[in-house]
Amino acid sequence: MGTIAYMSPEQARGEEVDGRADLWALGVVLYEMVAGRSPFGGDYEQAVVYSILNEDPAPPTALRTGVPMGLEWIIAKLLAKKKEDRYQSATDLIVDLRTVDLTSVGLSRTSNVASIPATSAALPTAAASAKKASGIPPVVFGLGGALLVALVWFFWPAASAPNPGSHKRLIQPVDIGGVIASLDISPMGDKVAFLTDVVRVLDLSTGQIRDYDLHEVYVHAAFSADGEYLLLTTAAGIQRLTLSTGAVVDIMETWEGGPRAEWVSDDYIVYEERTSVWGASLTSTEKRQIIVRDSLNGEQDIDFPFVLPGGKIVAATAQFADPLEKIGFWDIDSGKNLGYLDYPGRRVQWDPSGSLIFVMNGDLVALPFDLKTLKPTGPLVSVERNVQPEGMSISLEGTLVHVGTNTGAVRESRPGFPVVIRKTGRSLQIEIGSGTSAFPSGIYRSGAIHPSQKMAAVVIQGDVQPDGYVVARDIWILDFETKTRRALTTDGRSDYPVWNAKGDSLYYISNGASDALYVMATTGRGASRKIFNDQTPEFVDLAVSPNNEWAVMAGGIPPSIDAGTVTVLYNLKNGRAFNLNGPAFKTPGGNGRHFDFSPSGKYLVYEDQGGIYVQSVEALNSAPVALWTNSMTLPKWAPDESMIYAVNVDGHIEGIQVQTEPVFSPIGVPSNSAINETLVTTNLFEVFSDGSRFLVASFDDSSTEAQNAERRVVDLHVLVNLSAELKPKK
Repeated sequence: MGTIAYMSPEQARGEEVDGRADLWALGVVLYEMVAGRSPFGGDYEQAVVYSILNEDPAPPTALRTGVPMGLEWIIAKLLAKKKEDRYQSATDLIVDLRTVDLTSVGLSRTSNVASIPATSAALPTAAASAKKASGIPPVVFGLGGALLVALVWFFWPAASAPNPGSHKRLIQPVDIGGVIASLDISPMGDKVAFLTDVVRVLDLSTGQIRDYDLHEVYVHAAFSADGEYLLLTTAAGIQRLTLSTGAVVDIMETWEGGPRAEWVSDDYIVYEERTSVWGASLTSTEKRQIIVRDSLNGEQDIDFPFVLPGGKIVAATAQFADPLEKIGFWDIDSGKNLGYLDYPGRRVQWDPSGSLIFVMNGDLVALPFDLKTLKPTGPLVSVERNVQPEGMSISLEGTLVHVGTNTGAVRESRPGFPVVIRKTGRSLQIEIGSGTSAFPSGIYRSGAIHPSQKMAAVVIQGDVQPDGYVVARDIWILDFETKTRRALTTDGRSDYPVWNAKGDSLYYISNGASDALYVMATTGRGASRKIFNDQTPEFVDLAVSPNNEWAVMAGGIPPSIDAGTVTVLYNLKNGRAFNLNGPAFKTPGGNGRHFDFSPSGKYLVYEDQGGIYVQSVEALNSAPVALWTNSMTLPKWAPDESMIYAVNVDGHIEGIQVQTEPVFSPIGVPSNSAINETLVTTNLFEVFSDGSRFLVASFDDSSTEAQNAERRVVDLHVLVNLSAELKPKK
């Protein structure tokens, strides 16, 4: 039978055993080496057996100081009562031992890492860092080698250990392809998942990227605790991807598009749904509402749920009318609100140094925090500037990754055909264009229908220009009567066309050395005229009021137009300009995009990080009204102001009835227009004046450009050992 103190529960019960019983015994040995005592005590053998079968050992962190939490977690998994909950093989154990965070015992496994080659995405492994940091001779990293290095690290004399190093910043170009909708880093910090038009997983130790093309539109990703699964939020629901095999399980369809989902445990998740947070079992049909939006307290929505360590509390972003957002905490079991923090933080995560990490007003910050009292223990610490919520993540061992502002709703860049579709009841029929007829294929975007409804100005996207990142864009005129098109500009830098009220002139943005607002005659004859430019780096998403008095646009930071950081309002009549990011006007997420004036000119609808909001033009300091909270883009007013349309991330048109008098308010809930197939590429979406026809672009999957999908390199920012920098100094 073996020595009683090292017997697994199944062995003590006389059941069949396998290698998992040996891993249990290894856990007992490791516990003894760390804690200095046996995990299961007793004065006689029967008492020891009873303890093995029924009692949990005291956590090593409660018995001595300086025990890494990662090592305690490993021991606990080795000593799980059910063999199904233990490590299933020593291979998995090796991976976890390699990535234990040892900064808490005065030795950083990344303290000597300075940079990585520009041609490789590989980050240093724990073995290489151990050799540099401690002078330990090379070890074969089998099970014995991993244990040896982990234990030598842990018990190495304090006098011989170097001082803890500060975090190191690595910037690595990664061939991602497409726009990043979301990213996540695995708990152990060895993999990063990117959601683009496919799921891409980067192995940080080898630099290898594996693609999973699941033919979905992705919104959010979350690694499981063991790093073996990805919880994927799509435009239509939630899926689980097994990384080793590529197998996908559809967990559920959801009412709300893109309801961000997070793990609570291996078999339970939480997710956004209908302005609240729900929980669901992955092993049964159980589903319940965990957090009920407190409308009496002014809550309008709850976003970005995150389960804090311990699995008992959800942190999330609560949206209010005023102030717009707060970080809130809720008990998972009871749904009781446990309090708020007066910070407008998004995508709250936990850093092992003892800090909440979140994005606030476009910047990444850390807040020292006590998980027991749910109170801050220090002031905010600035970590990075210009970071988007879905573009950052931190691992349990303190490695943070982000892609700056290079993230947003994934917009198709595949070629398509301009198509006019007519809405009849809740169905849509193609009126002009049927795949290969009417207008030629191309990458169409940024359209505007002429007041006569007989033509439209659209932008056709070309190749990247010699400066390295600017994509050629020119304005073309589509004639709906003759089914022909003609080029209006040829400079490769023209975008965002808007007709004036008479239809004899066209406003547009020129993305030149200095972005500027131009106007030109509809005929294309004569020179265009520059009417406005300032120091804002890049203008995007132009809209002009019906009376041709105001132009509004977003100012971005090159090279990403997915990062509007300032809203610019320009008076076309007197030439005065206003930067509206301040007390007078501020979009909820600081990223206002895709503006559209109401036909009366009294209201402005726009997108902000996938949410759709309506703002009173006559009272810019008033709070905006949220119509959708995520996964939407390209909002448009119906000509009679009775409806606002938008496109969801899977390319379907949705609409919501609204009233504008005496004040603006939505009527009912958004409805899908019941399109049988996806027609919209989420680049081109315009509404005709009759309110029943739309100009969109349908996919052209047969083109050479589509078969050679656009790929693009992004800079992955890796902050290694950030926890050591954030940890309070003694």
